[in-house]
Amino acid sequence: MELRESQPESLIHFDYLEAQFHHATALRTWGDVALKRHHLGQAIEMYRDAKNAFEQLLMKNPDVPVYEMETARTKFNLAIALLASKQPEAIAEVKHLLDVVQEILDKLDERYPEHPALSEDARELRQKLHTLQQALAPSMTDRRAEDRVHDLSASIARKQTGWRVRPPAVKMVPS
Repeated sequence: MELRESQPESLIHFDYLEAQFHHATALRTWGDVALKRHHLGQAIEMYRDAKNAFEQLLMKNPDVPVYEMETARTKFNLAIALLASKQPEAIAEVKHLLDVVQEILDKLDERYPEHPALSEDARELRQKLHTLQQALAPSMTDRRAEDRVHDLSASIARKQTGWRVRPPAVKMVPS
């Protein structure tokens, strides 16, 4: 991992701690969402991952770019889980999570432009993020947006759990 020499060591350490804390918190929240959806196996896995992330935080294993990428991926998956939860208030939270993912990816590009482990992961996550942001754009018709969100969330859910996801029952309202 290459670090810029202009960054003081304390700032790098703070970024690392912040990244790990947000990653562990996002995993815990995703576990809560899975539990509410009665996906107990997925919830247990998320809680276990959150516990491991917090333990690593205490051990101070400073691989900042990897943790930030995992945080972005976890927050993106949380956004998908919130959309699939069929809660009407989930759309605003999803948009916020997607903004956070975009900020993390931009920060990673700025700070670690040539980190080999991030380039492929970041490209893949950016494509998914772009697709979901387009699906949530206010210019789209409600039905078309619902279809795109459903297609993306179903694809991700099948890869993660092997379960099929039904289309959301709630109509999306552009903000």
